[in-house]
Amino acid sequence: MEAQLPKRQKQVLKLMLAGYTQQEICKLLNLHTNTVSCYKKIIMEKWDAENMVELVLESIKRGYLEIEEEK
Repeated sequence: MEAQLPKRQKQVLKLMLAGYTQQEICKLLNLHTNTVSCYKKIIMEKWDAENMVELVLESIKRGYLEIEEEK
């Protein structure tokens, strides 16, 4: 079974997926910009994502992001 992301990485990921900028994430979570960049890099490496599109697709596959269908 695949290991879950640590809490802080999960928080950063969810904010990225919600459209927050790196600066906004830093302020919201009281983190340094290098820390946020490092978390993003770690997640992308873990998931073999080469860009944000692949990161979003992996987030959907892994249940971190849900797509709502229009009715």
